[in-house]
Amino acid sequence: MALINFPTCNAKTKKAIVTSAALFIMTFTQALVSFQVSAHAQHHDNQQATLSKAPSIIATKLRMNAMPPSAPVTAAYLTLNNQHHKEAELTHVTSKVSDNIEIHQHLHENGVMKMRKMDKLSIAANSVVQFQPGGLHLMVFNPKSLKVDDNFTMTLHFSDGHTQVVEGKVVSLLEQNKASHDMHRHH
Repeated sequence: MALINFPTCNAKTKKAIVTSAALFIMTFTQALVSFQVSAHAQHHDNQQATLSKAPSIIATKLRMNAMPPSAPVTAAYLTLNNQHHKEAELTHVTSKVSDNIEIHQHLHENGVMKMRKMDKLSIAANSVVQFQPGGLHLMVFNPKSLKVDDNFTMTLHFSDGHTQVVEGKVVSLLEQNKASHDMHRHH
């Protein structure tokens, strides 16, 4: 039984409509969570961390949103800390959970939220870059079926040729939203 009936649309058009709706819902959800998380994200940086060190970058808090098995896209977030005196450039991310992962940025222009693919991400010397809902994030296209609390890895690729494998956990959007809300009650 279909939840939505598209009697005049062909299969390709239906798939495009469903994909667009899924992206809209995910973007809207990310925006809601970002308003709750952003004020305390830096303060709680050491919570929920699996660390992986590279020569100059420390990657922490890798997590990916759990989505229904048929969802065409989900998002992943982490924190990158460049402890080196030189700028670093993240060029791409790979993983066994997806054949296509892109670096994306949410932008707010004239009251409209837009998403933009980034070919690379510069991480200034001695700085921290947070991937979070409503901001920087990794778009994971056609993710393999994973459940809440499943572990996974992603490999970060940098312009200087080094790679870094980071371990993460699949999280529920509802639990992530509740945890963000609970953080605000502590202060």
